[in-house]
Amino acid sequence: MTRPSFLYATSSSPSAHHRHFLLAINGLYCIIIILFIFIMSLTAASRLHKSNLDLTNRSQQNNWVSFQAECPPLPSPTLGTHVVLTGNGSHVGSMVSLLCPSKHKRVGVELTCVMAANKARWVGELHCTPLSVFEGSGFRVAALASIVSIGVISIMSMLFITCCILDCIQKDAGRKQQRQVGFEKVGENTSG
Repeated sequence: MTRPSFLYATSSSPSAHHRHFLLAINGLYCIIIILFIFIMSLTAASRLHKSNLDLTNRSQQNNWVSFQAECPPLPSPTLGTHVVLTGNGSHVGSMVSLLCPSKHKRVGVELTCVMAANKARWVGELHCTPLSVFEGSGFRVAALASIVSIGVISIMSMLFITCCILDCIQKDAGRKQQRQVGFEKVGENTSG
């Protein structure tokens, strides 16, 4: 006795495969967005602290040759601290920068003591300004965006799993129905 060939049919609808493919692509897209946001927040945070670290490192490598001419003393900054990068901080060729306090950023380039018209003077301008709301809270914004992205990915994953389960249930019900019809036809053939 041979069984009918329709009992072995396992084809699924192309729309189900297409739906699963699109859900998987959307999940991957969300993961890529989360990674991008996370990397951007790390680079933004490192940029804020990099200038202060660079100033500290450069001041430790103070190997400049002193000259006889001196620039007038620098007035104390309203915010921050002067850091000598090269030279002794007063001779021609000396470079001075500004180390800003927490939640502030440096504006301007280093001050350089130069000889101009037979007189030593400082060239450049430096001052500290407070960080804007968005500059100071970059990590918090990135963390919030990551949490929202994780929520979106979780919801999409649940939808994907639900669709897969529903698809399996529908296939199983279809197979049971096909077997039932197949057994009824087999029963009719053997009794008739």
